[in-house]
Amino acid sequence: MPDNRNQIKTMAQILASSSYQEGCKLLFEIFSRSREFKNDPRIIWDTQKSLIEFFLYLKEEKNRIKQAESQFGLGIIKRLTSVLMQIADSIAWRSLKYDRVPIQLMAEHSKTGEPDETIIRDFSTAEQILEHEEQPTILINDLTTILRHGDLTIIDKDKIRLLETKHGKASRKNRRAKRQRRTLDQLIEFMNVGYRFREDRREFLYKTDTSLATYHSNVKEAINAAKQIGYCQMVLSDCLRIEVTYPNAVKGNLPTEHLFEDEDKILPFTNLFLFENTAPGIAPYGIFPFDNETCFDIMAGNIFITGYLNLESLRKLYEKFGLYLELPDFLKWETLSSVPEKKSFLESTRFVVGDGDKFIGLTLFNIARICAEFITEDSVIKTNVQILNLIKGLRIPPDRVSSFYIGHKNETSLWT
Repeated sequence: MPDNRNQIKTMAQILASSSYQEGCKLLFEIFSRSREFKNDPRIIWDTQKSLIEFFLYLKEEKNRIKQAESQFGLGIIKRLTSVLMQIADSIAWRSLKYDRVPIQLMAEHSKTGEPDETIIRDFSTAEQILEHEEQPTILINDLTTILRHGDLTIIDKDKIRLLETKHGKASRKNRRAKRQRRTLDQLIEFMNVGYRFREDRREFLYKTDTSLATYHSNVKEAINAAKQIGYCQMVLSDCLRIEVTYPNAVKGNLPTEHLFEDEDKILPFTNLFLFENTAPGIAPYGIFPFDNETCFDIMAGNIFITGYLNLESLRKLYEKFGLYLELPDFLKWETLSSVPEKKSFLESTRFVVGDGDKFIGLTLFNIARICAEFITEDSVIKTNVQILNLIKGLRIPPDRVSSFYIGHKNETSLWT
């Protein structure tokens, strides 16, 4: 993961520019409205309509700036688009009731790139649905980074539908369109049934009843301190610390010494990671239980916040629970130079957790929840214990490959 201190210098001009800040003022109004009315289907739709209008404005600006060959201007457009999509992600998380299982499933697909003008077609189809159905919640998938199956996600009485906005007889007979429809139907069936067979593996949906705890109140305290003096670092546990920088209040030089600085195997996660990347497995800052201004400042980069996870300390904590934690080879990260290589590394990296009898593989983002969402280490470990006990109860043969999409029975209390 990139370190925020290395990125601040290269991003500062964009974040401080008047064009970027003016764009953020408009996005903040949309964001605040989306948080105020939360689950009202009509307000959710009107908010997305505002996001589409802003997106189309950005597309026009992007075409104009390309002609002027301004890389700085394109950087502003790219960053504003990123904030826009984070707002849409936050709307999607709330609409799906913070249910991490379907969110994981719908994010599990290659992103085709930034949205384009076909979003108008999606908007038109959604308008027609709203005219004929009684107040469903409709999400335009291309506005988000996490809804990657179909063009529209329709939520009606807790039931989810995925729709491709194809038109005309040719599209209905097109083999690719039929294959896409079949894939969407199979995905919905998996959500309803809870398990499926794929080639040589079995996949399960599972929601633990682990009581989740967070460091959110501590993080908010650190943010408030940074707003006063410009910088705050705080130790949250033996495994986790945070650094918060508020550039508008920085007075003098930043500290030169940092906690964990001389230790190996440190996993950082910064809000600036989303400046260039997406993290579909991580809850967006727009749903954090902070006030509107604080959430938006984190999304927009007006606050720099990074969680640093000491993986060696985390490994020792797993041992206290009677588990082992195998760490991936992060030295390889340092040798990678291209963005595609680093993206591939992040997606393929696995941690292994076991008890000597059974084991599970965790993605990088499963572990990064601790330093990205500020979930307590105990909560994550207790969830792993439940999964290991489930595997034993299922009596899965050792030669059968199984994987789990893990969520929690109720995450609402964490984010509201």
